[in-house]
Amino acid sequence: MWFEKDYVANYIRERISADRYSVYPGVNDEEQKYDADVIIVDKRSRTLIFCQVKHCSTTLHPHLRDETKEYFNNDEIRHGLFQIKRLRELIAAAGVLTRVRQSLGNKRLTAEDLGSRARFMLIHTIESLDFCTSEGVAMYEWNTLRNLLKGSAGF
Repeated sequence: MWFEKDYVANYIRERISADRYSVYPGVNDEEQKYDADVIIVDKRSRTLIFCQVKHCSTTLHPHLRDETKEYFNNDEIRHGLFQIKRLRELIAAAGVLTRVRQSLGNKRLTAEDLGSRARFMLIHTIESLDFCTSEGVAMYEWNTLRNLLKGSAGF
């Protein structure tokens, strides 16, 4: 839980340029079954990135096919994808808007703004599976995302 709830948000807050990115507490509703651990705001594009974060420590396997199988069958990843996709389905709902406004401290945010500016991401720790998508949800390995946010990813 330390990685999901504290580490990512604190890292972005302390080590990523505040000129470009801000990080806020996520939003969740157990009854509605959605959860975002953190919200990253890209100030340049005015994008709100709702992030579900999963730390997977048992995914290192000797063969890529085994890691791929683990990735697609990993209950934590599947659950995280379900939660963030559920948030995407409900993003324009009044209850979600209220929670996002509270988290961001932005009372003027409208449902239309939220619908057009929201992006959804699953941040994970599976090293060999990166730059993936699942039904429109971006999935990044934490080290890659961290370097992208810092502007120091090399290809």
